[in-house]
Amino acid sequence: MRLYRWVMNQVQKSGNEAYLYWIYIRCSRCDEILKTHVDLRNDLSIDYGDDGESDTYFTRKIIVGNTLCFEPIELELKFDSKRRLLSQNITGGELLSEEEYYSCTPMNTFTN
Repeated sequence: MRLYRWVMNQVQKSGNEAYLYWIYIRCSRCDEILKTHVDLRNDLSIDYGDDGESDTYFTRKIIVGNTLCFEPIELELKFDSKRRLLSQNITGGELLSEEEYYSCTPMNTFTN
C-alpha cells in the first residue's frame, strides 16, 4: 500500500510541473539570486479582449529575498490565450536564464 501511495505522489508531482513557469531573478540592489514560479492554472488573471478572441492573461508578483537586503522585486508577466509568454517587465532586478541561474547558484539556495 505504501508503494502505491509513493507511485501516485510521483505521478501527481510530475503532472503538476507541466503547469509551472519558472522564473530566475537577480536582485539589482544586493545581487541575491532567486528562483520562483507562476502556476499557469491558478496564478493568472484574464484580460478580456475587445473582440472576444484576443483574450490574454497576466500576473503580477512581488518577490523578496530572504538573506541579504529584503528589497521587493516587482515582476509583471503577460501571456496569450494559450498561456505562452508575450511580455515581461521587472523592476528592482534582472531576469536570468535557467543556465545563468544554475551556473552562479550554490545548491542550497532558497526557492520561493
